[in-house]
Parts: sequence; structure tokens; C-alpha cells
Amino acid sequence: FSADEHALLAQLLINEFVRSTIPYDLTGAILSGTRLFQWSHLFPAADLHSLFCSELVAAMLMRLSRLNRDNPTRFHPGRLLRELVRTGTYQRIHSLT
Repeated sequence: FSADEHALLAQLLINEFVRSTIPYDLTGAILSGTRLFQWSHLFPAADLHSLFCSELVAAMLMRLSRLNRDNPTRFHPGRLLRELVRTGTYQRIHSLT
């Protein structure tokens, strides 16, 4: 990410979640971690009226064209990280020294 993209992402995250009254989506957070249910036709469509953490980050990265368009509700933290590493948006740190 460039410095401008970092600033835009931070602004979007603050405006969309912190300053607004969007409630936490506990149901979505629980369902996003269920692999079998996630790929069934019963999985809920994206609903950005309530969000959980990785869903919010996925939606913002999609808005910035840093993540392919998909249902952000499907992105539990582990899947989001794997997708970001796979696409090169995020790189693993092999050593802290």
C-alpha cells in the first residue's frame, strides 16, 4: 500500500465503523467460520448494516480494489489473511530481526 492508500483505508474504517452506529454482527462472525455452511445456498448475502471485524476490512479492501469482489461476510480472519497473502496484498514477515 502507498501512504495515500493507508490514509484512505484508515479514514474509511474510522468513518464506516467507529463514527457510525453500525452494530457488531455476532451471527455473521460465527457463521463465517463454518466451512460447510459457508458454501451452501443458505449462507446469508452481504449485509453491511452490521459488521464483524474481518468483514469490515474485506469490504473496505474491496472498495479500494485491493481484494476481488466477493461476499465480505465470507471472510473470517484466517480466510482474509490467506487471501491477502495469496494475492500479494499482504506479505508474511519471515523474521523480526
